[in-house]
Amino acid sequence: MLLDCADRYSFKRRVGPSLRRLGVMPDAVVLSHPDGGHLGGGAEVWGTLPIRQVVLPVAQSRSPAFRAWATDAPLAGVRTIHAADLRDLAMPDGARLEILHAPDPFSQNAPADDRVAVFRLHWRGWKLLFTSDAGMLTESGLLDAGKDVSSDVIIAGRHRGGASLSDAFLDAVSPQAIVASHAAFPVSEQLNPLAVKYWRSRGIQVIHQGESGGVTVRVDEPGNLRLEGFADQSVVILKSR
Repeated sequence: MLLDCADRYSFKRRVGPSLRRLGVMPDAVVLSHPDGGHLGGGAEVWGTLPIRQVVLPVAQSRSPAFRAWATDAPLAGVRTIHAADLRDLAMPDGARLEILHAPDPFSQNAPADDRVAVFRLHWRGWKLLFTSDAGMLTESGLLDAGKDVSSDVIIAGRHRGGASLSDAFLDAVSPQAIVASHAAFPVSEQLNPLAVKYWRSRGIQVIHQGESGGVTVRVDEPGNLRLEGFADQSVVILKSR
């Protein structure tokens, strides 16, 4: 399963070739929100990989790349499923992807980063929370709904227009580690060093992807969770609580 696909250029030049070199051929895609930077251009993805189904976060969007997934993918034999219609999605190795939050499927006027589906992966006794580019509006919605968001790791992107990972949300999740995305450009995608310092002051280990690059997550023989940075060869080991 491929969770988001980068933008069209990055999928074609980086993600697709990397998957081929690794011998990884996902047959399903789960999209977090209708932002062109996460949709891979649509046809490039199912033209490169043997995609059989896609989970869509919303039903409608003005994004051309999203409309390609919603209208062209079924014509190419890709089954479309809406996140709002799912509670979870079975995965290999006994893993399960839980849909904690599905945004309003028809609110086209809301910014894409406020239309984020939030997922939690259950795998070998560990819980990984994928918040993508969700901001405090989505976080508050989860907390107000009384959702259990407790997780060992948060995989976090960046909300373009505001803050994310509020104190109340971090209290509810109680993560051991945060894998935080970073890009030099645009400025809105840069990871704030003050945020990193604050998370660490709370006792949370932070994997800064501007330093680590890609991160591989493994469960070792004793059952510990290992987060391994590709670029800096860093290793963070989490023990069961």
